Amino acid sequence: MKELEKNLNCIFILAICGILLGAFAFQIVYKEAPCPLCFLQRLGMLSVICAGMMNVKFGIKPKFYGIALLGSLSGAAVSIRQILLHIAPGSTPFGSPIMGLSLYTWALITFTVIIIGVAFLLFLYDPKKYQKTEKIHLNIFNKVTFGIALSIVFANVIYIIVNCGLGFCE
Repeated sequence: MKELEKNLNCIFILAICGILLGAFAFQIVYKEAPCPLCFLQRLGMLSVICAGMMNVKFGIKPKFYGIALLGSLSGAAVSIRQILLHIAPGSTPFGSPIMGLSLYTWALITFTVIIIGVAFLLFLYDPKKYQKTEKIHLNIFNKVTFGIALSIVFANVIYIIVNCGLGFCE
């Protein structure tokens, strides 16, 4: 796999990490704890991060793009459900808006962009180009990206366990 492709996957991973860090900052600054649906949306984004990491570590494969699509589709479904919960007359939106839109609406936009992007990448995928089973070496940028991504995954897991325990979140 070429360095450019690995680095582009890492930039993609860092973009999703930035979104999750923004959500963390938002909940800390505004003291708004995420709801269970928000946790499910974060899980969808974390699965997209994991798919990107697998593309970097094991080479570009359609099955990893499939993981990203499944994570994005499930996250989008949860976002749509939350939007529908709060558009009913007399219902108040959950959380403070950012640029006029709630975080769950921004999550839907993010998932939609990811779905379109991954579909485009699958369209461009050439199996002949990726048939070689060469040993993949990670450069320092890849390793730092993995460290950041794993830290965010770990922080989300700890936050969910602290707030919800090991059972259902209320």
